[in-house]
Amino acid sequence: MCGICGTYGYGDETLLKRMCRVLTQRGSDEDGWKGGETFGLGSRRLKVIDLETGRQPIGNEDGTIWVVLNGEIYNYQELRRQLEAKGHRFSTRSDTEVIAHAYEEEGEACLHQFRGVFGLAVWDAKRERLLLARDRVGVRPLYYRTDGSRLEFASELKAILETGCPRTLNYRALHQYLSFVYIPAPNTIFEGISELPPGHLIVCESGRHEVRRYWDLPRDVAPPGDPREVTEEVRRRFEESVRYRLVSDVPVGVFLSGGIDSSAIVAVMARHMPGGVNTFTLGFDERHYDELVEARRIARIFGTEHREFPVRPDVIRLLPRVVWHFDQPFANGTALLIYQLSEAAKRHVTVALAGTGGDEAFAGYTRYAGLRWADYYARAPRFFREAVADLCLPRLREGTDGRHRGRRLRSFVRGGVLAPVDRYVSWVTYFTEDAKRGLYSASTAEAVGEFDGTAFLKTFLEDPGEPRFNERVFRADVATYLPSNQLHYSDRMSMAHGLELRVPFCDHELLELSAAIPFEWKTRGVRTKALLRNALSDLLPRWVLRSKKVGLNPPVGIWLKGPLRPVVRDVFSADRVRARGTFRPEAIEALLAEHDSGRRDCSMEIWMLLVFEVWQRVYLDGTALEEALPEAAAVC
Repeated sequence: MCGICGTYGYGDETLLKRMCRVLTQRGSDEDGWKGGETFGLGSRRLKVIDLETGRQPIGNEDGTIWVVLNGEIYNYQELRRQLEAKGHRFSTRSDTEVIAHAYEEEGEACLHQFRGVFGLAVWDAKRERLLLARDRVGVRPLYYRTDGSRLEFASELKAILETGCPRTLNYRALHQYLSFVYIPAPNTIFEGISELPPGHLIVCESGRHEVRRYWDLPRDVAPPGDPREVTEEVRRRFEESVRYRLVSDVPVGVFLSGGIDSSAIVAVMARHMPGGVNTFTLGFDERHYDELVEARRIARIFGTEHREFPVRPDVIRLLPRVVWHFDQPFANGTALLIYQLSEAAKRHVTVALAGTGGDEAFAGYTRYAGLRWADYYARAPRFFREAVADLCLPRLREGTDGRHRGRRLRSFVRGGVLAPVDRYVSWVTYFTEDAKRGLYSASTAEAVGEFDGTAFLKTFLEDPGEPRFNERVFRADVATYLPSNQLHYSDRMSMAHGLELRVPFCDHELLELSAAIPFEWKTRGVRTKALLRNALSDLLPRWVLRSKKVGLNPPVGIWLKGPLRPVVRDVFSADRVRARGTFRPEAIEALLAEHDSGRRDCSMEIWMLLVFEVWQRVYLDGTALEEALPEAAAVC
């Protein structure tokens, strides 16, 4: 794992060194750079494979091809044997060198051979050509900025900011953030800087650059057999995916929640790691927020070296640090927990596996069961559904205990009178379009204009090439929610501590198989992950297979009603909000009052606004991390 950066159209070694320096957390072991008049490549390396000779950039035999890689090519050993049979000579044992020779052999088509995760750059000296690419699913990030003829790229936004480019707020990105808690590619919070979407590449040549897709989930593929055969194939590919991710020259562990996904990973690892498996679990004082007991039982069954880390996050100290690592507003509170779990795990291992992606691949979220219930509910006459909404919504108290049950019920009832696309959008968003515009100051509203912050999601949900709505939801979540939310915080929070996180359920071959499986096979009635549970039936104990999803979620609602309340009131005082100029003070005051009353669960909306304010202080105001939040709050 590494952090990479570079330039096209010019070379600047001093700039490369600055860019590398701010990526040190991604690769603390060594740095390297190479450049000329028209290009520059830089790397910060975390040693995982080929500890002695794998320093980047790495070239081919004659030095005409140079590569930097953030990620891993898991099938590099097979590819190396094939390339050696064609006459290529290797000077390292690194997976990065495989990229150089594979490109030399096939050009950009080599990307289709790689089974792995990557943000990579290839400099072709003969053609004066730069190739940038991001892995198919978006496990590793890649950002870029261009003025047409020149381009800078990096694994994180903060490295591109080292070029001295303007830190201009992108109001359309803010509009999207307030809907989803994240900013989807290609937008970023900074005007002029873009994120390369998953499965895309950039070719820079002759003073121009072209962005294009090289991979997408397959369409209209028949499942490979009947449900029993498909179940067996899911099991085979899952085990294969886990085995690939055990290749390492440093210690490997696993994040264990006690749920189906991480427990299955532990079970496979136990079969292939006779020396024992290191497992790590995070927990809280609030019992319904953690799975310590379940994880402990799994650890005993598979004989792991198990470590538990009960925490009470010091939000005042942690939040500014977490915001700094993300570079832009990101408000999934789970990030704070993964930050702490990664910090703890790093004391024992350099690589950890996690169950991220299992819910998207095999229909594990509650909202997927909601799709089935919504189909049943839609059969009721519209006047009946409207009457239920009119009767229930004004009376429904959501509660602020952080468990969001009332909020989910409200979303379901409200969505019951909407068309499927609008209904699903309402389920996965927080501020509605109207609520955001009521929140904005006049200048912010003018900057946002008529932009629809949910349009990128609707593009997938309205896909004319897929007649089945539930299948559109699957494709939408794999293309948006998975990379921009789940994988985003997994990468940033693990890399904040120099820990490489590997995610077997995000293997592209496993996801391609999932894309061929009808949604109805993945669920049974309103039971989620039915097919996956069957595939793992002889691998895991029955109580795990029958368990309900808990999820690693912090009690944000409890924090906001308790220790964080004075902080929020200070941060969003009318004078401060008015001075900032982004939002209307009276709109924020109304939001805080509604949450305090207990009528509405506004915890996520308030948390998003708090994260955005901290981001502005750190990245726009230049406030030191230690001073970004007042000290009025104690430990949460």
